[in-house]
Amino acid sequence: FGDLQTFWNFQVSPKSNISILGQYANNLYRFIPKTRETEFGGIQQALRLNVVFDGQEQSSYNSGTGNISWEYQAKDNLKWQTYLSHFRTQEREQFDVVGQYFLDEIEKDKSSEDFGQVVQNLGVGGFLNHARNGLDANVTTFGTKAQLNTRNHLIRWGVEGRSEQLKDRIKEWVYIDSADYSLPQSEAQLSVTQFIQAKNEFHALKATAFIEDQFSLYTNKDNEVQFNLGIRGSHNNFNNQTLFSPRGSIAYLPQWKKQVNDTTVVNKSMTLRLGGGVYYQVPFYRELRNIDGQIDNSIEAQRSIHLVGGIDYPLFIWGRPFVFKSEVYYKWMDNLIPYELDNIRIRYYGENNAKGFVRGIDFKINGEFVKGIESWATLSFLEAKEDIANDSYTNYYNEEGDQVFSFSQNQNITDSVVVYPGYIPRPTDQRVLASIFFRDEMPRNKSLKVQLNLVFGTGLPYGPPTFERYKDTLRTRSYRRVDIGFSKDLITEKTKNNGIFKHFKDAFIAVEIFNLLQINNVVNYQWVRDVNGIQHSVPNYLTSRRVNIKLVGRF
Repeated sequence: FGDLQTFWNFQVSPKSNISILGQYANNLYRFIPKTRETEFGGIQQALRLNVVFDGQEQSSYNSGTGNISWEYQAKDNLKWQTYLSHFRTQEREQFDVVGQYFLDEIEKDKSSEDFGQVVQNLGVGGFLNHARNGLDANVTTFGTKAQLNTRNHLIRWGVEGRSEQLKDRIKEWVYIDSADYSLPQSEAQLSVTQFIQAKNEFHALKATAFIEDQFSLYTNKDNEVQFNLGIRGSHNNFNNQTLFSPRGSIAYLPQWKKQVNDTTVVNKSMTLRLGGGVYYQVPFYRELRNIDGQIDNSIEAQRSIHLVGGIDYPLFIWGRPFVFKSEVYYKWMDNLIPYELDNIRIRYYGENNAKGFVRGIDFKINGEFVKGIESWATLSFLEAKEDIANDSYTNYYNEEGDQVFSFSQNQNITDSVVVYPGYIPRPTDQRVLASIFFRDEMPRNKSLKVQLNLVFGTGLPYGPPTFERYKDTLRTRSYRRVDIGFSKDLITEKTKNNGIFKHFKDAFIAVEIFNLLQINNVVNYQWVRDVNGIQHSVPNYLTSRRVNIKLVGRF
């Protein structure tokens, strides 16, 4: 991994300056898998997957960004900014990975002499993953925006034009061999389970404009009501779609008084907020490309109608300041483009064929749990669902009324029922997420600090690799992580004027231990099939414990 960043600012005159920002990153990922052994399952059936690999995966990502902007203070209350930026990326994915696997049932009875040994083999097979993918993209943006400050209004407006040019080449396939026959089975030819091949060239011109006004009214001389009203418009020549997106918010800041340590404290920090609007996500190239790698210029922008309410409430606990924040929201969405997570890649369906909603509530409290040091805790509840048009499946039943899951000549199908799944969880449907970040310092040595981070999140939806979204209703394991860190300030009152430290504003050294307890958190699942045709989801885990040491100095 390597990156280079630079920023220059030139004062052209007392009223204007020019800024130049540059960034370049080169990332090369080279994976050479050897073997893996994963135990999974439960009390009823404990399984072990052993895989021997050959081949490798090599992916490279080169990206660069350049931006130049000119800022002009036309008047004391009027500021202009004009900017030109260009972004370029080159992405290459190349892999040939062969795997030969053995799926075994193992003995989990600790009283048995064969504890941990193989009871029976459930499957033997192999697979070959192949890809030669390349993407080149150039995005150029030119725009101008301004800000006008009047007596009681802060008005902002701007216009922007963007050119997007991409070349995409996709060729990838997956071959699966299971118990001496390939899947899917065919007597006439050798078939693969997935095959994608496409060459796409994409060019789009997009224009946007916006204006917003922020102003305040007073119900009396103490209580303030803030308004923020605006509208954004855009046009995309790729699908000739013109959009208008109004939005607004209102905030009420009442003045309140409170007795703290026999003193009357007047505070206007409490805020009640209510906002809403119509928001569009104009499709970029990834959303336009479907599962087969083809693009459709009739794809429209996804739309979301937001309604958000919130409160910021200051507190005094143990005689120290805290702030409690909460937001509740509901988002109704249509023209959605469904997608699936394939390993860690996003695969879009390339159709506006879904509607959905997101609703939830967030809580956060932050303040000085330890005097002079800020810590916080958060808790969030969320539900995200979507209904995909025309997705259905058929259940078949025999004469006895039992559901039939596989067909053979000995089964007599007498009935069938078409099932419409309706609303199903979106891939982001994580119902509960909680975290605590706590910092402390040593009483007799305040330059030595410690921090603790706790994270818990319920499982995310997943399903078999069939690109049939209604099957993605299984849940991963809950996400749990404990991090701990220690830091030592190198510049103190005694050392700030001595030696090399006199050239620095501050400096510290830190040691961080991520995933302290080495909890196996699931990132995705690999699917294997046994001799009975049953598919098993084998978990792939994120990095276990990781130690990071850093030295930071500012001058």
